[in-house]
Amino acid sequence: MRVGVVRERTYREGMARVGGRNLAISWIAGLMCTGVVAGLVWFALPIVPTMAQFVGEGMRSILP
Repeated sequence: MRVGVVRERTYREGMARVGGRNLAISWIAGLMCTGVVAGLVWFALPIVPTMAQFVGEGMRSILP
């Protein structure tokens, strides 16, 4: 490559790649992590009204 000549970037060069990482495995791990977070949110939904009541009572006791 000559000095001063800008080489065109290909699609693969657009993202940084870490050596030894498989793209398919990273997608699977990402989906599994998303599923775990979604499951935790699902299990936490029943406590939302109780927490809202707790916070509301706390704010009413602090602010007259």
